[in-house]
Amino acid sequence: MPMCAVSAAQYLTTNGWAELRNPIDTDVPFRLFRDEGRIYLQWLGEPELRQRMQGRLVLVHLMCRDMTPRLLLEESRAALHHDDMQMPNQNIFTPCIAFRVVGTPIKYVT
Repeated sequence: MPMCAVSAAQYLTTNGWAELRNPIDTDVPFRLFRDEGRIYLQWLGEPELRQRMQGRLVLVHLMCRDMTPRLLLEESRAALHHDDMQMPNQNIFTPCIAFRVVGTPIKYVT
């Protein structure tokens, strides 16, 4: 199973993608949360920021590492210690999650 962390977040504006960060601490307002074998994307942002994101398209970037043990060639296994065979794979990949936040964009609310 890969190990992932949120690396960035953006939201779509009329001028393109803009960076999404908490105004107080400038952190990305999302994190990954594991519970009973499932992984969830959790909002950690300020309530005002969440309200400003209503109706917008959000893109959350992840950085992941494949944690499955490396497959070693048969002849090299004898030369390595057992602990060396358990080292994680170094494959890093960067998936993303896109979604629309529920609600109506503020500029359309009267």
